This record gives sequence, structure tokens and C-alpha cells, in this order.
Amino acid sequence: MTRHTMAPCRHRAGIKRAFRFVASIQVASRPSKARKREIGLFSPDPFSMPAYNFQERFVPFILSGAKTHTIRRPRLRPTKRGDRLYLFTRMRQCRCRLILDTECTGVLPVFITEVHLQLAHKRLSEPDADRFARADGFVDYAAMKAFFRKQYGLPFRAEAISWRPPSQTN
Repeated sequence: MTRHTMAPCRHRAGIKRAFRFVASIQVASRPSKARKREIGLFSPDPFSMPAYNFQERFVPFILSGAKTHTIRRPRLRPTKRGDRLYLFTRMRQCRCRLILDTECTGVLPVFITEVHLQLAHKRLSEPDADRFARADGFVDYAAMKAFFRKQYGLPFRAEAISWRPPSQTN
């Protein structure tokens, strides 16, 4: 072997040793969960504050109190009544904005198909389905159905998460 091909090998070995050294320092300097709890950096339930992202078109409805629920896929840690909800727009973007900090008032199962809408395992009539869609920020049930068909495909199982309107929030 020439000296030229050996140098990169020794160099790589040195880098590996350096990375191992740096990793050992980082592990040693991290505080334990008990220490984080003591200094207030560790929450016992890190998922206790559900955050929901909304399209910009829904923001005026949320702020006016006309939209007080959202239809979402069930989460791994389900949202439940009494949870603190954080409603955002443009989440994971530089212009992220908190719309509302409120409390969950209820969670109901929703099933949307091409033919009908079920809320809390009860099939809604056409006028009730339209009323529900308008309360969710859509023109009518047909527009809501088209949105969910395009976004997720139908049939779609979800949950309707409701919250206190801004006028009733602390």
C-alpha cells in the first residue's frame, strides 16, 4: 500500500475515536429524568397539551366563535374532555401563530361516507349534516365530503373535537 491510501484510513479511525469521546461527554452531561423533574424541565405527561393546525381559511371562523369543533383522525394519545387545546395556523413554519388557547369540551366519533354522516354512532339527516358541515366551516355537507374525500379518502373514521369559544375562554 502506498502512503497516500493509508492516511485516510488512519484519519477515519481518529474521527471515530473523536466522535466516541464527544458522545461520551454528552451522555455524561445530560441531566437524568429525576433531575429534570426537580428543576422543572420534565413534564410527567409530555403529550398533555394537544396542538391542532388549521388552514388559514378557518381562522376567522375560530376567532369569531362560529367554528367550535374540528374533525380529526384519532391520535395515539386520544384527546379527551378537559384537555388544554392549542389551536395554531401555519404550524412548523416560520410564521406559525397561536389562534386560541382553550379547553376541550367533548370528543365524539364521526364516520363520513359517500352516502351519509354519522355523529356519535347516529346517522344525521341531510339538513343536520349540512348544519354540522357549516359549523365546521364548510358551505354544506357536499363541500365537506369533497374535502375529506380529497384529503383522506372515503369512508373516513374520525373524531369531532369541540372546544370553548373565545368569548368563554379565560
